[in-house]
Amino acid sequence: MDVLKTATRISHQLVKESHAAEITEMKVELQTLKDGLTRTFRGLAEKESVLQAVLPTVESLTGKALIVEQLAQKGESLLESNKAAKDISRKKSLVALKVTEFD
Repeated sequence: MDVLKTATRISHQLVKESHAAEITEMKVELQTLKDGLTRTFRGLAEKESVLQAVLPTVESLTGKALIVEQLAQKGESLLESNKAAKDISRKKSLVALKVTEFD
């Protein structure tokens, strides 16, 4: 609230010290700024409603992406364990071949 009082006090002081043409120019500039801010806030409100409408879909996709990532990790670990099992089987076969060579 102090900011508003300070701004009001400063603006009153400026009005007392300014000519009518300067005051009119300031009013035009302030109105232009106000109009721009109003358009910006309206645009933001419209974009917010669009984003709110899209948000459930994004959240759903995020959840599904996490599930896909978990499945990919499980698949990678299965592939690695399968590869390790094949390596062990291959080593056993080589050992069996070497053993039979000595017989």
